[in-house]
Amino acid sequence: MKDTFNLSKYLNEGRINLTPLKSIGAFIDTENGLLYPMKSNNTPDLDSGMAVDIMDADHYEIMDQIDSDDGEIYMSVLKKFQN
Repeated sequence: MKDTFNLSKYLNEGRINLTPLKSIGAFIDTENGLLYPMKSNNTPDLDSGMAVDIMDADHYEIMDQIDSDDGEIYMSVLKKFQN
C-alpha cells in the first residue's frame, strides 16, 4: 500500500516553516521570507534556485492576484522583513 504524501510531516522534519498561499500558487517561509512556487500536486518546489526573497518579489502583481486571507499572511511576513 502506497503512503500518501504528508506535507506537514515533510516540512516539520526539514524544519521549514512554509505556509501555502493557494491563491497565488506559492508557499511562503514565514521565518526567512522566501517564496517557493507551488507544484501541480500542491507541494512546494524546493529545488535550488526556485526560491524568491520576499523583498525581491513583485508586490503589485502579487497583490493583484492574492485573496484576502492569503494577503494578510503575505503582508505580515513582508512587514516583518521591511523593518
